[in-house]
Amino acid sequence: MTNFDALCKAAEGIPADIYREVLREKAHIVLPALEEAAGSRERAETIFAAFIIASVYADDTLDEAEYMLLLPHLREAFGEGFGFDEVKAVIETSKKEGKAVADFADALCDWFGVLSEDLKDELVLLSLLICAVDGKVSKKERKYIRRLIRE
Repeated sequence: MTNFDALCKAAEGIPADIYREVLREKAHIVLPALEEAAGSRERAETIFAAFIIASVYADDTLDEAEYMLLLPHLREAFGEGFGFDEVKAVIETSKKEGKAVADFADALCDWFGVLSEDLKDELVLLSLLICAVDGKVSKKERKYIRRLIRE
């Protein structure tokens, strides 16, 4: 087993209370950095929402059950919004947008890596947590996360 596989396995087994706390902690690190880089809180939240959507959609499906597991954590960490119907409408508008959102998330990670490797690590870990919300990090999700890690 590689370190990456061990990390995925650990993320799959995080209890809900610890999961919420880690998600909140990562958001408090990432959002201010995004706000500073993007120039406004509104732009930072839009960018961050796209990143979350890309992570939820990493396995090429937007599963409502999986999303509903994640939603309370998102709302607790970031406030209201992020409703499934709104997110699904964005993704379902065009399947091509799903790839574009994943490409955007990858570019965002690379950009953060230029600013700070630590911030890139935080984004990758946040994405891993989002992918593991249902207790499983699928092969497609692992591929997506590996893509974020690469330079």
